[in-house]
Amino acid sequence: MSIARSSETGTQRGKVGLFGIGLAAYWAQFKGLKRRLEGYQQIVSRHLDRFCEVVDAGLVDSAPAAATAGALFAREGVELIICYVGTYATSSQVLSAA
Repeated sequence: MSIARSSETGTQRGKVGLFGIGLAAYWAQFKGLKRRLEGYQQIVSRHLDRFCEVVDAGLVDSAPAAATAGALFAREGVELIICYVGTYATSSQVLSAA
């Protein structure tokens, strides 16, 4: 477990994993949706960063991307994982990451 100490307040900051989910099949159907969801996730990441260290795995839109996100979270030793739900997604996109 890794807890970062804030130099400003002397308080401890936990380490949080963040990933967004969206269904890859939607990208061709809805122009600009993927980019918009990535932008929303950046906003979430910036808000979380005020309170904790954020390990952002980006937008997960497939089972292989979820496995990559899960490996990142394990390697970084995150204490909590937050899933930002942008669109419908399959369980394979969530479970492998978590």
